[in-house]
Amino acid sequence: MTSTVTSTNNLSLRSILEKDKLTGSNFLDWERNLMIVLRHERKWYVLEEPLGEAPPANAPAAARNAHKKHSDDLLDVSCLMLATMSPDLQAGLINTNAYDMIRQLRDMFQTQARTERYDATKAFNECNMVRGTSVSDHVMKMKRHLDHLERLGHPVPLQLATDTILNSLSEDYRPFVVNYNMNNMEKTIAELHSMLKTAELNMGNKNKTKDVLMVKDGGVKKKNGQASTSKGKGPVQAIQSAPKKGKGKGKGKKVKPNKARTENRCFICNEIGHWRQNCPKRHEADMVAIKGVTRFSGSCGVKGSPTRGTFAGRSLVDLFSSNQFDPRIPTKTQHLVSQNEGDLNEPTSYGEAVSGSESEQWQEAMKAEMQSMYDNQVWELTDLPQHCRAVGRKWVFKKKTDMDGNVHTFKARLVAKGFTQTHGIVYDETFSPVAMLKSIRILMAISAYFNYQIWQMDVKTAFLNGKLTEDVYMQQPEGFVDPKNPNKVCKLLKSIYGLKQASMSWNLHFDIRIKEFGFTKNDILLIGNDVPPLQSVKAWLSKCFQMKDLGEAAYILGIKIYRNRSRWLIGLSQGTYIDKILKRFRMDESKKGFIPMQHGIVLSKAQCPVSSEDQGKMKSIPYASAIGSIMYAMLCTRHDVAYSVSVTSRYQQNPGEAHWVAVKNILKYMRQTKEMFLVIGGSEDEISVTGYTDASFQTDKDDFKSQSGYVFTLNGGAISWKSSKQDTIADSTTEVEYIASSDAAKEAIWLRNFISDLRVVASISRPVDIYCDNSGAVAQAKEPREHHKSRHVLRKYHLI
Repeated sequence: MTSTVTSTNNLSLRSILEKDKLTGSNFLDWERNLMIVLRHERKWYVLEEPLGEAPPANAPAAARNAHKKHSDDLLDVSCLMLATMSPDLQAGLINTNAYDMIRQLRDMFQTQARTERYDATKAFNECNMVRGTSVSDHVMKMKRHLDHLERLGHPVPLQLATDTILNSLSEDYRPFVVNYNMNNMEKTIAELHSMLKTAELNMGNKNKTKDVLMVKDGGVKKKNGQASTSKGKGPVQAIQSAPKKGKGKGKGKKVKPNKARTENRCFICNEIGHWRQNCPKRHEADMVAIKGVTRFSGSCGVKGSPTRGTFAGRSLVDLFSSNQFDPRIPTKTQHLVSQNEGDLNEPTSYGEAVSGSESEQWQEAMKAEMQSMYDNQVWELTDLPQHCRAVGRKWVFKKKTDMDGNVHTFKARLVAKGFTQTHGIVYDETFSPVAMLKSIRILMAISAYFNYQIWQMDVKTAFLNGKLTEDVYMQQPEGFVDPKNPNKVCKLLKSIYGLKQASMSWNLHFDIRIKEFGFTKNDILLIGNDVPPLQSVKAWLSKCFQMKDLGEAAYILGIKIYRNRSRWLIGLSQGTYIDKILKRFRMDESKKGFIPMQHGIVLSKAQCPVSSEDQGKMKSIPYASAIGSIMYAMLCTRHDVAYSVSVTSRYQQNPGEAHWVAVKNILKYMRQTKEMFLVIGGSEDEISVTGYTDASFQTDKDDFKSQSGYVFTLNGGAISWKSSKQDTIADSTTEVEYIASSDAAKEAIWLRNFISDLRVVASISRPVDIYCDNSGAVAQAKEPREHHKSRHVLRKYHLI
């Protein structure tokens, strides 16, 4: 099976040589493709090492076999090279072996290539932008020179390429170049191109503005040096779009500089007589997008310096010149999330994977994936029936890293393009159960109390174990097409990643298998205090599936598990995840907050943008994405931000600037507390569930609904919590607290049923204690009879 995969892949790679045969002018491209193919086939050595003399007959078998292999590989490569060149070249090299052939070809064509490379390098270095021409055309011209050099086998490093492009710009872009270098930016050519186009646009808008008046040494002058005829009393200040005539009654005398004005020194040009807001050099500067700055609609924000408060409606020139930097994503609409954070240079296609510098690792990863497909008998080749359409396929390449960011695994996954499936024809059901986070916390609390072992198992290629009941056809994998049956398709016998029904079919199969062993819960966290039964379960699972033994559980769903057995404690941390979202939204260097939401902050729909311009600006802010990222942390371990997430999540449809400020404050608080754990355990009392509930009266200013919340603890740690707006408009604090207690009672019922099924917590058979701080609600709960003050309470809340 392995030889079939290798031969199929070799044929696929050799096709790149057949598509572009050697004619002479394309020698560098042809030699590079030849190197890719031979390195993949482990035969590149025949072009670097000459074939030695044949060993004598009495030589060791290993030496004779090595010489024979070298001779066979040399013949194979010679035939390959001759078959992929023009007939004229074939005739002159037909009797030459591969080792000598490559040297003759280099002597014939490298001189020509060297001359062409010299001309291309000279054209690139001497290409300068003519003032007044389009910067976009100039950058595209430079990009063509770079592409030409890369085709000639002489790629220019990215930093050198960007420096050369910046140096070739006209004098109008000098401020841009200064700011680019001062902030040590490292951008791709495409990103630099976009920034320069924005700079060009801003320069055009600046030239259309009216004259800017300036103050220097107490006198008023126009930008061109002519005296102003404006009249008026009081101190003279620089203004923009100034009127042509003054409305004051002054006689237009020259203003004498007073002592206070003389001492006013500009922080930009270091001259006396004006403030930095009125500095002429500030208005002449034009720049865009320095490090940490992202932009849209011509406005930008900066990170990196201590903040002096928020700002709005100011251009990037204003922000940089006044040194008023927001350390994070700006409060206003000047924001865009970095899309390349944590980029591991993963290939996006099969062609990119096999032609890159890491092609060998990706080839091995694809072979391992295909071997797994063959071992699990995932498909069989067949003709595509009439009126049927084959589902597409795609290779997905991922690099797995450790906690320090070091790559330790190259993973290639063959994925079906399930988005082309039609409901009712190719699949019917897609539902599959998922673990509830609070159930995991309950298991952690019980494990900490009884000091249980927690082992973790992982099923390799889990979805490949699920069997399909529908007929699904898929195209053959790219790079592994059967050369004998290239027109056939794969009829899937088992589910594959990407199919709509893959998750459901795997869970059904796993449920059947796990019940055969006597379990009623299909979880691969093995928890218990008796080691031999746990080991027998692991051995049985390994017989049923290809399992990976992860040992003692360290991570689950991205949550780091810390354990102190001496103190019977378990800590759950999401510090790594919080770091990730902070970097994603450029808040990793922001100020640290001390509370998730400031006291007295009131959010409402009145703060939502109304004009189309404001709505357009807010569309570029990933408000919903930030809320979702914070919400996952809140659901797992961070119950302290439950209220603030509940409030800010109400405005995802049309968020305003005030709402975005509130979200950023949550992120600042999470940066301050990212190292905090959710600690469970350490309780010496009997393990039991305890609930606490509270409510706030009419906190929502839009519909006057109240906020309710609860938290349940087990073994000294929180296992379930919630903070949400109530569905009913309450008329009193008693009613609000009673409704909150009713919601908590529903959660207590679920917790009691779940823990009862585990049969390890004896106290769960007794009533669950829920604490409420409102005497009226407590009295109503103890005796829920109707009277004139509570008759309007809905029946569904009388659950306590």
